[in-house]
Amino acid sequence: MLKVNDPAEKPQPSHFCTIKRDVITPIIGVTLLCAGIIDAFYALAADRFNVAHFLKIIAYLILLTGLILNYTYTHRELKRVNDQLCQEINDRDRIQTNLQASAAQAQIKLEQLEQTLQELQTNQVQLIQSEKMSSLGLEFVIKITDQQ
Repeated sequence: MLKVNDPAEKPQPSHFCTIKRDVITPIIGVTLLCAGIIDAFYALAADRFNVAHFLKIIAYLILLTGLILNYTYTHRELKRVNDQLCQEINDRDRIQTNLQASAAQAQIKLEQLEQTLQELQTNQVQLIQSEKMSSLGLEFVIKITDQQ
């Protein structure tokens, strides 16, 4: 069903804007997290590794897990929206097909009605002519009987 926009209603951001934000933000976050994790592993390799570096790695992994979950949610949301759009396209195609079939049936009925109207008009003209002829015939018979 089509929804009429109410001018008093605040415009909602499109799904594209939301999805764009939800996809780009994790990419930037993953890049920064990877840089932090690489830095912590360099400290480990250079024997400068301590508990702070370990906690840093854990914190980055927790953030990375959050971003992965966010990506998963965004992917599911994209799939859901895509499925809804596909369903709406299929519904509209079905409605269009039904509409075209109805229009074709209406056209056939219109042609039948026009033909019937033409036949009725022809019959009406013939009936009027027949009545005129019978009226003339009756007048003729009356005149002949009057003359005799």
